[in-house]
Amino acid sequence: MPTIDESEGRLALLASGFRLVFRWLDDRWTHALELDDGSSETSLASSIEGAADPSRLVSPAFQQIHALRPADDPEAVRALLLGQVGPHHTSAAFTLRESNSGVLVSVEVADRCRSEIVALASTYAVDLPPGNLRAADPSSIRWDLSPGSLSLCFEAAPPARVGLREAGRRGVQVQAAALVSPGESTFTWSYSWMAERSR
Repeated sequence: MPTIDESEGRLALLASGFRLVFRWLDDRWTHALELDDGSSETSLASSIEGAADPSRLVSPAFQQIHALRPADDPEAVRALLLGQVGPHHTSAAFTLRESNSGVLVSVEVADRCRSEIVALASTYAVDLPPGNLRAADPSSIRWDLSPGSLSLCFEAAPPARVGLREAGRRGVQVQAAALVSPGESTFTWSYSWMAERSR
């Protein structure tokens, strides 16, 4: 069953050797997906922060966090976040669930902004060699974590789309991009990370 581990400046949701960890850095909570096999820890993906152009939000900024076990889903753990950067007021729910096939992190984001928006997204650096990339299309991206045993999938729920670009030898950057419609002031997008065991 998933658990919550909380300490000063750090909050983690854990299940079956996978960890979604939030860390306080400068003026916001960053987050990363990590693998812990008992003998070593490996970073799989970490949020890319920054907001130089408020019309193009690379990733939401969060200043408040609270973790709980939802009453309507007692087999899961959830982190609720709130934040602001420039004209953007953002909320998000990160829910971690465990199943026979692996661990699922579901993310729902809402952004309210009255200024002009060109792009909204949640962007990550994936810390895996490019050779681990197995498949990619506008709805999902999949990597092998270790030969024949584990895979990692990043998926966006329509109308959001996933994007991928090379980031040198370190790996790639991926993002779940929201559908931005002119004249709207509230935008939502959903995506997930799935660490899956081979059948």
